[in-house]
Amino acid sequence: MIAGYAQHGNIEDAVTLLNQMLQEGLDPDKNTYLYILNGCSSPAALKWGREVHTKALQAGLLADVRMGNSLLNMYVKCGSIKEAQHVFENMKARNVVTWTMMIGGYAECGHGDDAFATFEQMQQEGVEPNKITYMSILNAISSPAALEWGRVVHGHIMDAGYQSDMLVATALVKMYLKCGNSRDAHQVFAKLVNRDLIAWNTIINGLAEIGHRDEAFEIFNQMQREGVVPNKVTCISILNVCSVRVPLLWKEAKRFTHMQ
Repeated sequence: MIAGYAQHGNIEDAVTLLNQMLQEGLDPDKNTYLYILNGCSSPAALKWGREVHTKALQAGLLADVRMGNSLLNMYVKCGSIKEAQHVFENMKARNVVTWTMMIGGYAECGHGDDAFATFEQMQQEGVEPNKITYMSILNAISSPAALEWGRVVHGHIMDAGYQSDMLVATALVKMYLKCGNSRDAHQVFAKLVNRDLIAWNTIINGLAEIGHRDEAFEIFNQMQREGVVPNKVTCISILNVCSVRVPLLWKEAKRFTHMQ
């Protein structure tokens, strides 16, 4: 019943049943708490997540790495990065999932410095990142000032052998474009074999967003030459380019007419 309520977003009802369970003298196991924590996925559920955290602490279950990871994930999803950090720092055992969640949490909250510091600490402690870790840290690098961080992470990705992974490579393309570096984005994209639609959309949209509209059109044309069918995301990206480009061409045409 608790799992059913939690899976359908009825967290208050799930916690009510948990309290009833305790009142009737039954001891919840680790899974009982995990069901509720995994269902807490928005700021509205934060108070219930905190209550479950307190009960799990009283039950002596916080030494379990899965419990710690679920608490960390809950606080990140509920938008409380400080409480997530507190859980992370007090965990006695941490695995690659723990580190990746914390890095991803910092990235989602715009704390790029903290995300990169945690990424470096992870490696110093001998925990090897996986591809989700790399995608999370790349998501935290989103400005020209952070470009050198991006290049450092790119180096680690190559050393780990993930440079040909479609998801990681697409995240690299996105990172370079957010940092305003179309040259490196093109290089990563060009080395991708069997590029999927997400990869094409990422580079087209990224180029459009940084004002490289002619390059975006060229990639769009290349995409069609290679037989890849655009979807609505592609069309929206390229139409946004047109919305800027057409007025500019019209303005230039009027200026030329006046000169004549």
